[in-house]
Amino acid sequence: MSYVRCIDYWDFLSKQDDKDMVFQCVDDPEQRKAVFNKYVNIVHMELSTYCNRRCSYCPIAVYPREQEYMQDELFRKVIDELYEIGYTGSISLNLYNEPLYDEKLEDRIRRIKEKLPQCYIHFNSNGDKLTVERLESLWEAGLNQIRVTLQTLPNEEWRDEKKRAEFKRFLQKIGKEEYFEKRTETQNKCIEVEISFPGNRRFFLQCMNWSVYGADRGGNVKDLSIEKRTAPCIYPIREFCIACDGSVKLCCNMYFNAPDYGNIRDKGILDHYFGKPLVKCRKSVFEYGEKWGACSTCNSGIEFVPSEPCAEL
Repeated sequence: MSYVRCIDYWDFLSKQDDKDMVFQCVDDPEQRKAVFNKYVNIVHMELSTYCNRRCSYCPIAVYPREQEYMQDELFRKVIDELYEIGYTGSISLNLYNEPLYDEKLEDRIRRIKEKLPQCYIHFNSNGDKLTVERLESLWEAGLNQIRVTLQTLPNEEWRDEKKRAEFKRFLQKIGKEEYFEKRTETQNKCIEVEISFPGNRRFFLQCMNWSVYGADRGGNVKDLSIEKRTAPCIYPIREFCIACDGSVKLCCNMYFNAPDYGNIRDKGILDHYFGKPLVKCRKSVFEYGEKWGACSTCNSGIEFVPSEPCAEL
């Protein structure tokens, strides 16, 4: 399938004649594969659990975790199932972990690339442990993209001038200081640059004012919660999320303390995606009207959704 950006996904979905299939408990094996491959753009695999940061706009600040790794047997099961499905979309290697603290990272990227050569492998990082040498190691292993976000310290107030200085220092650290002048910037919100490397590798560096523009992460960051969300959400359609212990989460905004929708150890990926619990949730959050549970206070993706229902949906 072709990758559809989140900002474009609603328009993509509205034009599909078979979109109702994502709200049904499909039984036919081949039809399951076709629907999954058409509509799922991202499979999140949380390969480890530790993050060294305690950002105020992240649930890790309140509920930190020690380092654990996805067990090899579970990792192989996920990759083998994606192979059988014929999945060619993107694979994200983090949820709430800092991937660069993962001692198995390069080996697992190699395994994914060997088994699923068409998949686009990427992850987000705070960049604290990134060096020129580590970046080369990741490219060599088969990584396609890394997005580094320079996080603000706890209780730190965003200042554009200070963030520009941090941005410049990091580009110097990885030997790409010439890109400092090529950045894009939105006042009091974001600084970003994209750098292309040989072999179709992409590196994004970003400073983002998450304390203002972030999400409440399943209700864990109360300062960022909204009241009574009514807008629909496409995240549970567009992505499939597997936490480090194999538990299936509704979307990437759900932390480890959010409800599980089964465990990948017990049933296959397609059994979960087309199982009653996730199908029911997808249908519920996609409808206009007040949401329930963690979804009721979440603002993720609202900016991509029409303010009123489209007739064709």
